[in-house]
Amino acid sequence: MSLEAKRTKIKELLNRKIITPLEHDKIVALLTEMADEGEIIAEYKSIYNTCKKNTTKQLIEPKSAVYPDFSENMVEPLDDNSYLISFYVDSENKKGDMLRTNIKCKIVNGQYEGTSFQIKKVRTRFGGAKITEEWSKFTKPK
Repeated sequence: MSLEAKRTKIKELLNRKIITPLEHDKIVALLTEMADEGEIIAEYKSIYNTCKKNTTKQLIEPKSAVYPDFSENMVEPLDDNSYLISFYVDSENKKGDMLRTNIKCKIVNGQYEGTSFQIKKVRTRFGGAKITEEWSKFTKPK
C-alpha cells in the first residue's frame, strides 16, 4: 500500500472520530519518517551493490566472489556528506584457496570514491611470527 493510500485511510479514521487529531498527526508523521528511512536504505543498498561490483573487478578470481547480504550495520557515517560501507568478500586466491577479505568502500556526496582492502602481513623473526593488519589506500578499478 502506498504512503498516500495509508494517509487516506488514516484520514478516514479521523473523519469517523475513531482517532483524535493529535493521534492522526502522530501517525502521519511516523509513516512519513518510515517512508524516508526506506528511501535511504534503498539508496544504501544501491551503493552497496556498486561497491560489490567494483570490488569484484579487483579480485584475483572474480567469479568465486561471495558477499554477505546488505545490513544497515555496514554503514558508518563519517560526516553529513560521506560514509563508509564495511563488509567482507570470500573469494579464491591463485591457488584456489577460499579467503575472506575485509573491505571498506568510501562514499562522498552519494558517489563511490574507492575501495580499501584489509591486508594481513606476516613477518617472521627469530622463529616467531607477527601478524599485522593494515588497510590499503582507497582505489577505484580500472
